[in-house]
Amino acid sequence: MFESLLASIGLSPTGLSLMVNMGVSLGTIMLALFTWKLAKTSNVQAELIRRQAEIHHASSNPFLEVKDIKFVKNRVSFKLKNAGNGDAYSIGVYSNFSTSRLKINDYLMKNDKLHASVEWGFEPKTLFDNFKGQKNRICENGWVAYPERSGYYNTVLKSSEMVKFDIIPKYFIHYREKKRYFDRKDGPYGRRIDKFEDLTKIMTDNGIDFVNLELTIVCKNSLGEITEYLPLSNFVIDVKKHKSLQDAFESGYHESFRLLGSREIDCLGGQDYRFYSLKPYRKDQCMNY
Repeated sequence: MFESLLASIGLSPTGLSLMVNMGVSLGTIMLALFTWKLAKTSNVQAELIRRQAEIHHASSNPFLEVKDIKFVKNRVSFKLKNAGNGDAYSIGVYSNFSTSRLKINDYLMKNDKLHASVEWGFEPKTLFDNFKGQKNRICENGWVAYPERSGYYNTVLKSSEMVKFDIIPKYFIHYREKKRYFDRKDGPYGRRIDKFEDLTKIMTDNGIDFVNLELTIVCKNSLGEITEYLPLSNFVIDVKKHKSLQDAFESGYHESFRLLGSREIDCLGGQDYRFYSLKPYRKDQCMNY
């Protein structure tokens, strides 16, 4: 009876099977498209929620402002204000050094005297530390020093609060790469250098005359996240001439090229329009954008 019904409408069992398969395939495709659209909409909503959370989170972060920077021998003092809405935790000064070189660009006559136009630039060198009869290669360095106070001191700066900090920068040299920090079979991990004289001695032993020192203020928010790096000072140490950080800071020696903080970019005087993801309104034919 079913076959006679199909025959009456001019459709064979094979044709019906083909139509059913096509309908199932079409339904599968439409279901896949609907699922894709739903997933895409969910991704957009998730991205929107993530951005809203980031904006809310950023509005509760600390925002540090530094002023009255002063060096007395090997101690640095400065006033720090938290202009943000959130509290700043674990405030310290991060110190990092790198070898530098002196370059004479030209000689100029000033007041009937010959003056050299010079600049300092980064010069990578392989350094070794001769300590307790062992010679270890220095792979990297860095240390965050906290204010020296008697007893336990939690370095927290409340919102709208201003505090004067006194910190002695210290240095830590690593004898191995980061991925091998805790591999004890490789020997000593490294050592901390507390004195300026010990740092310059290492440079003298390696035949280094100039060292660039970067000091950066670091802190964390209430979630333990690092919010930003605030440049404190950057200068070149003359290993043979300078006897303290104060001497190096007051000499005014600094490298011509250095990394800038997010709030130092105005010193460039301007920026390429592509920094702001802008596009030109008119494209000349000779230009290939």
